[in-house]
Amino acid sequence: MDDQQTRFDEAELRKRVTEKLEKRKELYEHLASYVCVNLMLWMIWLFNGPEFDGIPWPLWVTFFWGMGMVGHAWSYYSEYGFLAERNEEAIQREIAREYARMYGEKMKNDDLHGYADDDHNEPVGIGEDGELIYRDDHTTSA
Repeated sequence: MDDQQTRFDEAELRKRVTEKLEKRKELYEHLASYVCVNLMLWMIWLFNGPEFDGIPWPLWVTFFWGMGMVGHAWSYYSEYGFLAERNEEAIQREIAREYARMYGEKMKNDDLHGYADDDHNEPVGIGEDGELIYRDDHTTSA
């Protein structure tokens, strides 16, 4: 791998990591503002003589903003967290199923993760001397 490709890979990796950290920071800032504002609203309600005959008015803010907070957290964790990992595992399982359906055989674990290639030098048999014969070495002689 040449130096320019390495720099590109590092730049791309840095960009992805920076984006992930920025999204996490936004989530935590959203959570902090949610908690602080809701604490303030509930204190205002308590100190102004709460009315216990109906639903407390800060509950509406807490509930609906909380729904937005849950949506924000779900979005983050589905893109970067444990939900993204589970999604990738499900994708790999479906790829294996489709491969089996199309070709009538199961994929190897290396194939599932993209490590196998068609030019891989795999053993195809055992020679007369007991040594493995590889695909590249296996030639038919007349």
